[in-house]
Amino acid sequence: MVGTKRVPDSRWVRTRGSLWKLGRGEEGGKTTELAPPPPSISIQEMGRNITLVGKRLCWSDALLYCRDFHWDLLSIRGPEEQEMIDEMVARAPFPLSISLWVGLRRSMLTSSWFWMSGDPMDFTQWEQAPYRSGPCGGVSSTKPSTWRQSSCEEHLNFICFTGPTDGVNKKHFYSSTRDNTIHCS
Repeated sequence: MVGTKRVPDSRWVRTRGSLWKLGRGEEGGKTTELAPPPPSISIQEMGRNITLVGKRLCWSDALLYCRDFHWDLLSIRGPEEQEMIDEMVARAPFPLSISLWVGLRRSMLTSSWFWMSGDPMDFTQWEQAPYRSGPCGGVSSTKPSTWRQSSCEEHLNFICFTGPTDGVNKKHFYSSTRDNTIHCS
C-alpha cells in the first residue's frame, strides 16, 4: 500500500502501490503519463528569479506557461539585466532557438511596445535590421544585447521571471480560448 485516494464519502484510504509507476499517475481509474518538467536554468539577480526554459512554445503559450509556473514572461529593465541575460543564454546547457520569447508585445492600436508584466518600457535594444511586422518580441540567442520582432506563432524557447513587482499590474490578454487569454497550437 503506497498511496492514498479520496473516496466519495470524503475519507482518505490507501491504494495499492501497483497502480503507481515512476512517471505515471492515476487519474479517473486510468494510469496516465505525467510529463516531466522541461529543462531549464535559473539565476537569482536583482531580487528576481529568472528562468530560461528549454521548451519551445509560441508566444502566447509561453506567456501562459510563465504565468502558471512563475510570475510572467521576462521584462528587461536596464543594461545590467540585459548583460545578465546575455551571460545566461551563453551558458545554456541545452540547444536554443535563434530568438527567445520575453514579455515584449506591440499594441495593435498605437504600434508602441510594452511589457506584459506591466514594467515601464524605459530601456530598449532593438536590432538594426529591416522592419519586421511581428507583434511579439524576443531576445536573440546568437547576437548579445539584441531584441527582435517576430511572428507570435513561432515556437521559441522563452524566459520567465518571479520576484517583486513594485506595484505594477500585469497586462491582460483577451480571447475566448482559455480563461480570457490567447492560446495557440
